[in-house]
Amino acid sequence: MTKKEKCLERIREGLKQLVTIKAGYATRQDKQDVILLHFLDRAEQIVRAAALIDNLATPLQILCRVFCEDFFLACWISQSMEAAEEYEAGVAAEVAKMMGISLTNGWGVIQNRHTKAPVSEEFMQTEFFPKLKALKTPRTNVEQIAHKLGLQKVYDNLY
Repeated sequence: MTKKEKCLERIREGLKQLVTIKAGYATRQDKQDVILLHFLDRAEQIVRAAALIDNLATPLQILCRVFCEDFFLACWISQSMEAAEEYEAGVAAEVAKMMGISLTNGWGVIQNRHTKAPVSEEFMQTEFFPKLKALKTPRTNVEQIAHKLGLQKVYDNLY
């Protein structure tokens, strides 16, 4: 068996373990576990993709970097409900900011959920819209998280 084949075999074994771990989270409902399940789903997809593109260095390096960032985030979130709540608030703020930018630039449409009629213009005239565009949530970045976890050397090697 070649070195590459051994590596791919280890990846496949890791994937089996990942799927087993993920199954344990599938029925959990608390916020922290739901977020961790999200990262487990992403990890499974990244590992599957890595096995498919094993001879394409640049995409594989990108996947590895994303995988490591997800690992840092998942480790941090698993440590406390406060971290899970901070992560969730940060994601919500980013989605809201993206929605505001998309609406402002005409790339997005808000529809009435009952009639499906577009209501973007009306929404943009409300007092809520300027607040949406200005929404900012202080968020711990991945470098800070890696440092808190004692994984600064791993982070530094990625960047």
